[in-house]
Amino acid sequence: MRVFEVGTRTITVVAKHSSAGADTMATEISAPLERRFATISGIASIASASTDGNSTITIEVEPESSIDAVTLEVQSAISEVPLPKDLPLQPTVVTGGAR
Repeated sequence: MRVFEVGTRTITVVAKHSSAGADTMATEISAPLERRFATISGIASIASASTDGNSTITIEVEPESSIDAVTLEVQSAISEVPLPKDLPLQPTVVTGGAR
C-alpha cells in the first residue's frame, strides 16, 4: 500500500478494477469500505464517487484528530473488508494536510 502527501486534512482511497462498471464499483467496493470507515473514530465525513473501473472515497478528518492515526486505521480497515477476489490491487491510500 502506498501513502502520498497531498496537503489537506483528507484521506483519499482509490480502487481500480478495469472490468467493473460504475454500479459494481459502488456496491462491491465503495459501499463496504465506507461502512467500515464509518466505524473509525476521528472521521468527520465520508464521500465517494464511482465510475467505470474507478472508485474514489474521500474522508475528511476531524480537526482534533491525528491524520496519521486515522490513516493507519483506514489502511488497517481496508485489509479487513472482503473485496472482490478479482480486484487487481488493494486500494491506494493518499493522505495529506496538517498533522
